[in-house]
Amino acid sequence: MNISLITPVLNGAKTIEKSVESVAMQSTPPMEHLIIDGGSTDNTLELLKAYPHLQVSSGPDKGLYDAMNKGIALSKGEIVGILNSDDCYADSSVLAQVREAFQAHPQADMVYADLVYVKGSKIVRHYVSGHFSKKGFFYGKVPAHPTLFVRREIYTRFGGYKIDYKIAADYEFLLRTLVVAGLRAVYVPCVWVQMGVGGVSTQGLKSLWQANKENLRACRENGIKANMATMLLRYPYKIWGVLKSRLGI
Repeated sequence: MNISLITPVLNGAKTIEKSVESVAMQSTPPMEHLIIDGGSTDNTLELLKAYPHLQVSSGPDKGLYDAMNKGIALSKGEIVGILNSDDCYADSSVLAQVREAFQAHPQADMVYADLVYVKGSKIVRHYVSGHFSKKGFFYGKVPAHPTLFVRREIYTRFGGYKIDYKIAADYEFLLRTLVVAGLRAVYVPCVWVQMGVGGVSTQGLKSLWQANKENLRACRENGIKANMATMLLRYPYKIWGVLKSRLGI
């Protein structure tokens, strides 16, 4: 079972090596690791020259989700995972666990797990995705997208990420495929990804407001009745996750 990994990046010199090295240390390596660079002007591309196994494509794009779509189009593996340039895998067994999950559940369209948010070397939040349910999705139990591995044929059938979303195209994709289409996702209760705080979806109140507006738009575009109050149903679960991390529960 071949896995393609995609890493979108733009001016990621501070974090890209840690991300790439977390892939290189996997006990069962991916078939390919594609770096989709949006035209970095720092020394990202220079740093990547030290990793000749990478497949690097560089040029202008229309943002993060456009870069993801470009990577998906170029990928050849049966399974596709996306690892952002400021994220890294939690340990060397992640891709082995991905393969095991798909082998144990041959009808699964996707598999996913948990992640931790990190600031420097400190874990500031543990996000538990939990087993998927359509009801739980609207109460904040959304599969952590950085941990998501998808059969490539799903992207062929359902399309990729809508590039006119700035923050929540991953939410829209999961809504479209898991909630509306009823595809099967399997949860693995392990931490697979360490996610750097400060990414496009973790940048404060302005980002939060934008995400809620886009989540609401995603619901409406997919025939789900929702309003801003519906979006607020997600926050008790999120707040509890933050409190558990701070209290060490």
